[in-house]
Amino acid sequence: TLGTALVLFGLSAVAATQLGGEFIPKLEEGDFAVDTRLLIGSSLQETIAATQQCSRILLDSFPEVEKVVTKIGNSEIPTDPMPIEASDMMVILKPKRQWVRARSFDELAERMYAALSQAIPGVTFGFQFPVQMRFNELMTGARQDIVCKIFGDDLDTLAYYAERLASIASTIPGARDIYRERMLGMPQIVIRYDRSMLARYGIAIEDANRAVSAAFAGASVATFYEGERRFDVVVRYDSTIRNNPERLRTLPLRTADGSLIPLEQVADIRNVFGPNQIQREAARRRIIVGFNVRGRDIASTVEELQRRVKRELRLPPGYAITYGGTFENLQHARARLAVSVPVALVSILVLLYAAFGSLRYGLLIFSAVPLAAIGGVAALFARGLHFSVSAAVGFIALFGIAVLNGVVLTSEANRLRQNRSLLRAVLEATHVRFRPVILTAAVASLGFLPMAISTSPGAEVQRPLATVVIGGLVSATLLTLVVLPVLYIAVERRRERKERMRVSPMPVLALLLAVGTANAQQPISLGEAFKLLEQQHPDRLRWHYDVLSAEERRNSWLQLAPLQLELEYGQFNSFINDSRVSAALLLELPPVHLARRAQRESQYAQAVWGNQWNRMQRRAEVARLFSEVAYWRRMVALLERNDSLAALADSIARIQLERGAATAAHRATAQLYRSSVSAELAAARVQYQAAVALFNRALGEPSTRYIPNDSLFDRTPTLLVALDSSRHPLVQQAAARVDEARSQRALTGASMLPSVAIGYNSMTLIGYHNVTGVDRYFGPETRFGSIRAGLNVPLPTPWALAELRAADWSITAAEWEQRASTWELERLRLDARARRSAAAAAVSTYERQALSAAATLELIATTELTNGTLDAYQWALALDRVLAVERAWLDARRRLNEAIIESELFGDVQ
Repeated sequence: TLGTALVLFGLSAVAATQLGGEFIPKLEEGDFAVDTRLLIGSSLQETIAATQQCSRILLDSFPEVEKVVTKIGNSEIPTDPMPIEASDMMVILKPKRQWVRARSFDELAERMYAALSQAIPGVTFGFQFPVQMRFNELMTGARQDIVCKIFGDDLDTLAYYAERLASIASTIPGARDIYRERMLGMPQIVIRYDRSMLARYGIAIEDANRAVSAAFAGASVATFYEGERRFDVVVRYDSTIRNNPERLRTLPLRTADGSLIPLEQVADIRNVFGPNQIQREAARRRIIVGFNVRGRDIASTVEELQRRVKRELRLPPGYAITYGGTFENLQHARARLAVSVPVALVSILVLLYAAFGSLRYGLLIFSAVPLAAIGGVAALFARGLHFSVSAAVGFIALFGIAVLNGVVLTSEANRLRQNRSLLRAVLEATHVRFRPVILTAAVASLGFLPMAISTSPGAEVQRPLATVVIGGLVSATLLTLVVLPVLYIAVERRRERKERMRVSPMPVLALLLAVGTANAQQPISLGEAFKLLEQQHPDRLRWHYDVLSAEERRNSWLQLAPLQLELEYGQFNSFINDSRVSAALLLELPPVHLARRAQRESQYAQAVWGNQWNRMQRRAEVARLFSEVAYWRRMVALLERNDSLAALADSIARIQLERGAATAAHRATAQLYRSSVSAELAAARVQYQAAVALFNRALGEPSTRYIPNDSLFDRTPTLLVALDSSRHPLVQQAAARVDEARSQRALTGASMLPSVAIGYNSMTLIGYHNVTGVDRYFGPETRFGSIRAGLNVPLPTPWALAELRAADWSITAAEWEQRASTWELERLRLDARARRSAAAAAVSTYERQALSAAATLELIATTELTNGTLDAYQWALALDRVLAVERAWLDARRRLNEAIIESELFGDVQ
């Protein structure tokens, strides 16, 4: 079992590496935002014409498009204005159910991209969702999903490596809409004057610049007044001439002598490509290469790109590449999850430790976490979903839910371990908690099911979370019911084995005291004795199995009669052999089942209350023997003290006899008293050992390993069962017998009700038969079916009526038995209460007066005996009175404890 779980966990770990990763799943917003870019330097008219052509292609070729709206030169970021050649084309789509040429947004984007790229070369397109594109632009400064930034100093070098990086990215599976930031390529006209030629013709550079500026930008040549308003009159070339750079060569310049010469005679005019824009970040120049990802996860795409770049692109010193965009957000999210997930797991472990007070049980229940991860990863893998922040949140929620099953099972197993064996406790805990565990997982899974199967807008984010929780709960529930019991048994057996193998840290001393420790006894309290009784007494399993047997019978109240199957073959229709198959079932009416159910319930109640009464009797016996051992221990101590005093008195009498201060009679009296005390001491020791042996037998212990402490003898004992008279097991058991008699009467009466008989027949009718006036032949392959129903009515025979009368008399007898049980219980309770009051009064009298007086008499007599003012005979008389008082107190205390135990046993809770 553990090996299978480990194999599944290993497979899930391998599958987790194949899931890929993304920041958050893409939301299908319903429309496209197409980032359209023409060549650098394109005019506004060219951009408008290109976007209009794109709109016509999309509207004519794709019935999924409802309308197309284009924005040119309008940026939402004022600090980063859009150039004229860039535009945003919003493609408004129809509802997805009306699509014809594609089934998904990725497929539709691929088809649109292919159509536009083929029809309009030189224009780049990037298909994204509108909110997603704005989100990327605001977060990272670029519109694409993945943004690769190359930092360096030289513009030409940056542009070169950007082209190399773009070519590598275009070969990566999943990379679409490759975008290269154009830092170079702006068409410019550069005029370099020949100063010697200008000097020859007497033309100043300022005049030449003014002429060029006036021709292309315009120059004010006059002022026009209209009332109080003034207007400048500006002269410049016509737009057809300005748009033709070659006409600049023939621009006339006036020389010093007043003649005109073309500009090309005094200047070198060239068309070159200059810098388009220079972007800086962190005081360093940088260029961007971006692309979108479709049909693949972002993490694996970037990881493959990083491997290819590391292998194929060697950057010079001072140049570096960073990977941003959504991948950067994913990296930040992973860094946060690397902190939050361990914190969540540690918090769960701390709570488990606080709940159970044991790290062993906390780690045992914590094993549900990897079991839940198996199902979560498997569910993601089966549905083709990638690992994302949404899935990570699902795993965190899953881990918290998954440990609940372990808490339920472990708590139940620990509770049952108090009075059952390890294997039996685990099996019963799994059986009892099977339904709650299954229902808990089912309710949680069904709660997440709408999120897992939803196709509404926004479901893309919910789907990974719900998938992880449902899959993890399925695996965690199934594996927890199998793996956790196995782990529990293994851990508990290992702990018990360590406790058995634990040895003393002082082996030399242990060897020296081997004889003494072999007979060492362990003092225990009454509560510990009750626990040992529940754990190791042989009757505990018998009582438990009686209850289990009654419980199984209680669950078998719904009974069906045997199914009757018959096969008949022969000439029962005609001289031709036919076959007939029939099935019949006898169904009893509901009153029969209800009466049987009530009977089984009353039998189960009798077993439960009988089990509790047996436990109470065993506890009472243990408590009585507990008090008995304490009594004889005190008696032995009392006699040992008196034996020591008697030995002292004998020595004093001997010395006095030798000195002539006492007679031989005094010495004989001291010896006789000492002998009697020694005999009583020997008998008390035998009684003490016998009481210890009986106490251990009552616990189910074959040796004399346990001895009670004296705590019970000085306080009120308790059986740890507080029941009033109305809830006493004897009363409840008698009431259950009355219920059983009544249910038996109901069952006897219900058995005289009719029962329903239903059946089905299938037979052959071989031969010719008239069917609607036509004779048709039916062979053995044709079978005819019929159903039958009937009633089985019992006859009211005299013996049946006698059974009813007998059941009535049984009810009366059970009711009188219940009254007798109640009366007898009340009698026993009153008797125990009276003996308890008498013993309590005696104990109180002895403890208030007699014990202190006896102690004073003992002190005075012993002192006077030592001083010689009291002879041995008088001392023996005084000490005998002291011993009698202390014995009487011990006897009264024993009677009080026995009366208290019986009072609690019979439900006297006053």
